[in-house]
Amino acid sequence: MRILVSLVCVCALLGVVHVASDIVVPLLLALTLATAFQPISQRIARRGLPPAVTAAISILLVLIIVGGVGVMIYVAASDLATKMPEYATKLQALQERFAEWLQGRSMDSAATSVRSYDVLAPLTGFAQSSLISVGGYLQMLFFVLVMTAFIQLEARHYRRKLIKTFEGPAPVRGVMDALRDVQRYMLVKVSLSAANGVFLGLWCWIWGVDSPLMWGVLAFALNFIPVIGSVLAAIPPIAIGLLTHGVGNAIGVAVGYVLVNLVVDNIIEPRVMGKTSNLSPLVVLLAMLIWGFVLGPVGAILAVPLTMALRVMLERDPDLQRIAFVMGEGSSVTPPAEAPS
Repeated sequence: MRILVSLVCVCALLGVVHVASDIVVPLLLALTLATAFQPISQRIARRGLPPAVTAAISILLVLIIVGGVGVMIYVAASDLATKMPEYATKLQALQERFAEWLQGRSMDSAATSVRSYDVLAPLTGFAQSSLISVGGYLQMLFFVLVMTAFIQLEARHYRRKLIKTFEGPAPVRGVMDALRDVQRYMLVKVSLSAANGVFLGLWCWIWGVDSPLMWGVLAFALNFIPVIGSVLAAIPPIAIGLLTHGVGNAIGVAVGYVLVNLVVDNIIEPRVMGKTSNLSPLVVLLAMLIWGFVLGPVGAILAVPLTMALRVMLERDPDLQRIAFVMGEGSSVTPPAEAPS
């Protein structure tokens, strides 16, 4: 009965979080950045520097990383924007050839529908919505950096406050275990995503795809979204390869993406991560869908760290250990002990 009540409470909590996502998303991003930089902050603190200096260094590192990625995206996007008229012409020519192919096979109504469809409308709408969203993203980034700074300033007091709040260190150990697991996962994921981005950017450059820097950065960013992120990252460069160089080029680009993602996702990542995430593939997929619905794209990116933290905390409660066991990979988790009769 307690498990059922807990599930109902979780569903109600997710509904509240969905309604308050404009507030929750910056807070979660700030907590994620603070967690990721906690080891660096601890090393700096051991040198006797005050918390304000530690927070300033962490924020500076975040700004350098975000600024560097932003500059790369700006340069690549500017190069891509100059070639958009050329892509539009080739896309319309491809549309006309497809309509002629349909008409040559006595599918006149289908050919008419293809000709009447405005293939440029989705691209125009996407470009306009992206420009409108830039201001909102910058505003959210400002709030995230401010909250990260305050979390860093208060970090050294949190453990003592939590021990006092929960009247003992046992619950705090669960929180700290969850943080350590999330930190290990993020370190491995960032490293593998960076390798993915570098290799795929070079692969696009080898095949002559325009703006390879953009596709490398996109592969790095979308690799954080489980299951579908790598698929989404492959679509634009394959489409541009098809428009500019033909079917053979598109197939060559696609083969590189498939091989990289097969090797990284199925061989390298499981070996390097080991039991770090300790979540079954089905749970990862469900977590991405649930957190993506609740928090939007940021929820899909943070789905695995959030679910990992939830599983570790569930393991600490004897009545909820079975849920944590179901969420795990099966062979890599220990079944909960049977309650004494």
